[in-house]
Amino acid sequence: MKKIALFICVAALAGCTKVPERLYNPVAVFKAEVKDGATYYTVYIKGIIINEHPETVLKNMRGTVTLRNGGRDVMALPFEVPQLLPLQKFTVNTEKGGDDREMAPLFAMFQISPDQLVPGLEATYSDEKQVRNDSIKFEISSYETENIFDVIKGK
Repeated sequence: MKKIALFICVAALAGCTKVPERLYNPVAVFKAEVKDGATYYTVYIKGIIINEHPETVLKNMRGTVTLRNGGRDVMALPFEVPQLLPLQKFTVNTEKGGDDREMAPLFAMFQISPDQLVPGLEATYSDEKQVRNDSIKFEISSYETENIFDVIKGK
């Protein structure tokens, strides 16, 4: 009976992989550059995720960072993480670009004027802008798991 209870506990713990649920310290940076005679903007979102599970490796993780303004989704930025070891921190970098019309909602959200980002011969970057927690939605859509001990053993 004790063996069965132990097996159920181990199976329950193994099946409850906790994936990162939020992006810590998210910041946004805007870049302006001239492409084909027109100004093209790129927004970069950077933040940290943590694998809080002590024995599980998260692999091939895919998800989306969605910027929100007033409860409305403004822009979704996909990301991929090849591997996240147990208790490891990883910096997620995601980006998306567009013209001034496509980026206008983000300029309004971060209170940036496109006039501040006038590109010359080289690209122009904004300062880092903190992203408020209520302005970001972090979702993981798919991932694989592997036990760290199996990885170490080479299985």
